[in-house]
Amino acid sequence: MAAVDRDPGERIFDLLRTYDDDPARALATSPDIDTAALVRAARLARLEARGFRRLLPAEAANEDEAVCAEVGQRLAERYRRHLSGNRK
Repeated sequence: MAAVDRDPGERIFDLLRTYDDDPARALATSPDIDTAALVRAARLARLEARGFRRLLPAEAANEDEAVCAEVGQRLAERYRRHLSGNRK
């Protein structure tokens, strides 16, 4: 979530600084998976569902947790399929 909210230029430098051979990091930053797009889509769906109403700070924190859980579940399913060789 922090990476999505950060300045895009800073994000790129952070990725380059922290890049290693960790397979989870490689999958999370893969342009084929586009984790940031999943976060943005989940946020947009929630924003539209509440009629574009702004959230209070406590509500925003709860929503961020829910978005993380939603995206985390989708990524876990994709990672499982990727690692098992079933990419459908």
